[in-house]
Amino acid sequence: MGGGTVRRGFAWVSGLVLIVGGTVPLSASATQNLGAAAESPYSIEKMVHYSCDRTARASVAVSWHSATEARVNWKIEKKSGGRKAALKIVGIDYNGSKKAVKRYMFADDHKIVTSGSGSRSGGRLWAPGLGQLDEIEVWVWTLGSTCGPNVIKRLNDTVHTAKRTDPKPYSKSSALRKKIKKVALAQYHGGNHESGENCSKYVNAFYEPNICQAWCSDFAWWVWMKAGVPGAKMYNSSYTNDFRDEWRVRFKPIGGKYKPAVGDVMVQKHRTNGINGHVGVVIAVDGWKVKVVHGNWSDAVQFQGWTDSRKYTSDHGAKKVIGFASPA
Repeated sequence: MGGGTVRRGFAWVSGLVLIVGGTVPLSASATQNLGAAAESPYSIEKMVHYSCDRTARASVAVSWHSATEARVNWKIEKKSGGRKAALKIVGIDYNGSKKAVKRYMFADDHKIVTSGSGSRSGGRLWAPGLGQLDEIEVWVWTLGSTCGPNVIKRLNDTVHTAKRTDPKPYSKSSALRKKIKKVALAQYHGGNHESGENCSKYVNAFYEPNICQAWCSDFAWWVWMKAGVPGAKMYNSSYTNDFRDEWRVRFKPIGGKYKPAVGDVMVQKHRTNGINGHVGVVIAVDGWKVKVVHGNWSDAVQFQGWTDSRKYTSDHGAKKVIGFASPA
């Protein structure tokens, strides 16, 4: 694979860049667009994030320098259409048990805006004046779009370890897993569905009010959070593949050593473009067969009966199951 090299925590992944719901090759031009951070000796995370209408793209490279400082290089591009694209970058201090504190990189209404179909880029060493820079959020949207911003966030590797643990057997995590099942089924029986286009309480639990984005991933993180999974609120992301790439427990791939268990999150990836993936919460298992509660399935919380995860696809065969994320 051609292109640049991305450092994720303490692991190097050659030629890949994280995008919504998956990974794709990072071209040489994209590497250059992300700027000097590609040569940094520090822990680097590179992201490409699209607006929900797919007409705008944000490319961001974060190089974590310390608990309070990071180099951030960014580019916002309007790919098509006449409306302008916008980018917002937010630094967050979780501030212990108190309310989280936020700082914004851009002074002009907290966002950078393109001119029509053009692009803008920049970067700097950013110390936003927080007691601890726990996380950076990246927002991208098209001005005037009805579907709202898409949001992705990354934890600071210098203060939140990238070390992963093996999944615990059911016997040692059964109480937590039963809670996850209970929470997921309650949301299904409650008839929860979105209001407007991709607007739901599951998104607003993690982001500012009135944010509307594809919410299957937010639903799964919300269920884990309400059930008491440690770290679920901080690790939450709209990237479906972050259950595989970011979560602190090692991923369980299809056909691997670990089979699915109640409370796991089933992860699907698009067969061709690596984006528009999907996730759902497992509530029953029989070998590789699972029952699942999905968020944002036909714009609602829905139940799926027994399904062989090794064979199952959705969206006319476009999305296949790649494995399971374990809560513990």
